[in-house]
Amino acid sequence: MKFNCWNPSAGDPRQLEYAGQRPVQEVFEELKYRLESQGYLRQYFLLNREREEGREIPKDTGVFFIIGFGSNEGMLLRAYLRLCENDKPITKSFITGKALG
Repeated sequence: MKFNCWNPSAGDPRQLEYAGQRPVQEVFEELKYRLESQGYLRQYFLLNREREEGREIPKDTGVFFIIGFGSNEGMLLRAYLRLCENDKPITKSFITGKALG
């Protein structure tokens, strides 16, 4: 999954120019669609409030998932963003999802 956007160059349409980062909500909706279409989401899929409201995914950010299984809770999915702030690597909560059964 890509977090950045590229457009054809005005000077040479064979070249691409960096056009910014994708909005958090757009990335969230794409992940939700992919998981739902595969039948992985059955309960809920929530975007962390800190990441909402038109913000863009920070540049040079990675995403990773942690999946936990419980005996009666089903599957818990957590997504985190890995990025740098003030030249220090940090991890921030991004999405929480749950599938019962």
